[in-house]
Amino acid sequence: MIRINEFMERKGIKNQTELAKTLGLTQGAISSWNSGVRSPTHEMCVQLLKMGMTFRELFGDEFPDITLADMKGMSPVNKSDYDSGSPEHEFDKKVEDSVIRLLGNLFVKK
Repeated sequence: MIRINEFMERKGIKNQTELAKTLGLTQGAISSWNSGVRSPTHEMCVQLLKMGMTFRELFGDEFPDITLADMKGMSPVNKSDYDSGSPEHEFDKKVEDSVIRLLGNLFVKK
């Protein structure tokens, strides 16, 4: 189950309404994730990871307690070596999206 409260506390987000507003959702949507009634969509998983949610907070204890930024920092490619329109940047973006989709698929199958 997604750990919304841990994430909000760590990031200084006051309540579910504030998080919902940031994500363009209703407080009810956030509440349903928190209670385990529903899971965030792939797009919302991406947004939460980009906001700094850890993989463990999003997908559960079996996943590493690292953020997307931490994961990017592990990359052997120095991102300052290329601009946002370069083929290397596009490849990096595709890898990032693939990792998120893979983890999302593992989460859904549980």
